[in-house]
Amino acid sequence: MPELGFAETIQPSQLQLKQLTPAEKVSRFLEKTHFFESKTKEGYKGVSFNEWFKNTPNEQIVRYLILFNDLTRQQSTNKKEIDGVNVAITDSRQQIEYLPPKYEDKIPFLNQTIDAIKQLHSPLDQGLLAYYAIQNIHPFNEGNGRTARLIFTLFSTDNRDEASIQNLKKLLEHQKEPDNKSYNDFFESMFMESFAGESHNKKQNTDAERENFANKVLKPEKVRSFINQELYKSFFGKDFLDHYSSVYIIKSPFTSFLNIPNRLTSSMNEDQKDRLSLIIPESGAVSAFPTNALVWLKLINNHQELSSHLIKDQSLIKINAESILASHQLTPDHLSEIIKISDEIKRKSNEILIRFFTHPDQYTHINANGQTTTIKESFLLNQKS
Repeated sequence: MPELGFAETIQPSQLQLKQLTPAEKVSRFLEKTHFFESKTKEGYKGVSFNEWFKNTPNEQIVRYLILFNDLTRQQSTNKKEIDGVNVAITDSRQQIEYLPPKYEDKIPFLNQTIDAIKQLHSPLDQGLLAYYAIQNIHPFNEGNGRTARLIFTLFSTDNRDEASIQNLKKLLEHQKEPDNKSYNDFFESMFMESFAGESHNKKQNTDAERENFANKVLKPEKVRSFINQELYKSFFGKDFLDHYSSVYIIKSPFTSFLNIPNRLTSSMNEDQKDRLSLIIPESGAVSAFPTNALVWLKLINNHQELSSHLIKDQSLIKINAESILASHQLTPDHLSEIIKISDEIKRKSNEILIRFFTHPDQYTHINANGQTTTIKESFLLNQKS
């Protein structure tokens, strides 16, 4: 295909980025690569952005994603690979809200997502899938939200004004309370900030600064709620949600996390112990059908000897995870299986998110107005009818 400016290899050092803000760096990159010319009907040198995207190898697109993430950071790292290793997302109380897939799965999940985006025809659908996939895969140690918002904007608009420096500042520049914590950071901060209000206040500031974008698209945690409902149906049957309105973990109100007995982890390496300590409390920021309850329910479903720790109360399923962990019925092999179940959940989650866009008619729900619509229609807010 003809050479497209956006496909040319441009290094951050070529953009004279010193002392520029992230918005200015991104703006300079878009100008230098003729991005908006490629978004016109005529394209750049006769090639449209969509043509370029569909004919460019995934590996090169991932390199551009890495470069965009680098540009959104205040301090450039000039990294060559994704760096989202051992990342967990916590809420203002330092509780595990979301655990992204393990590092070695992130590039395969990105490739799977890029393949799906290439099949889509709507720029809005392309932008939304890219946005939620980046948020869920979390390929970077920092700036996943900024990168995702930028990629959504670039896919979904042909208007140069939408990517003006002023608008880019709204997307990329704000006081940010880091929501990505390494395993060690998480355990350190859980005790130091458990009674502090500062984290909550910073999050409120961040939310206010993101309000403009938040009015456009559904929050990632709300999308995870849709994904989790599909996961429960995938594991336990299509009529599961017809029978049950909620599945949750029973735990003492005086404990912020569940204790895993040493007898169960003595044969594990440190990485397995760390992952397990994050898998067990992970809610997914979902209340009715949380991720950690799905993990336990899947384990119990595979091992009926553990079913005494499960209570079915009409439309509710309650799982006493504390009693399972204290029970001698639980073995190290069960804990290893929990890690495998979590990996399977992350794989299926990425597949379900993609299918919301590639097979929308298979995923419907009743919206707030009582109408049956595709799930993905709920992702874009304030749509004009």
